[in-house]
Amino acid sequence: SEANYYRAENSLLHVVLEKKRGIPISLALLYKEVGSAAGLLLRGINFPGHFLLVFGDGSTAGLVDAFTNRLLSETEAEEHFSKLLGRPVKLHPQWSSSPPLPNAVFLRRMILN
Repeated sequence: SEANYYRAENSLLHVVLEKKRGIPISLALLYKEVGSAAGLLLRGINFPGHFLLVFGDGSTAGLVDAFTNRLLSETEAEEHFSKLLGRPVKLHPQWSSSPPLPNAVFLRRMILN
């Protein structure tokens, strides 16, 4: 929940699984692994301040916000990051073609949260 966002247990996967709540990157890891088991490739995107997943490629790509449990349009993502960072934000034109975030980078970001 947003009220308890910074509590350490929101990063612990066993607690996140039990409570069905956590920070975006912890939830994204669970989404990514469940998706993988079902044959859906979800790629982590290392956006500043909020972690999102991407599915598809090019014009068929989409953004998944595991924290809010919903799909985001490009415009919604730009609005979210603009509000978060306090300045206008435009996604890179090739965000949908970015390579998968290496597991080591994914885990490093989890540890640093």
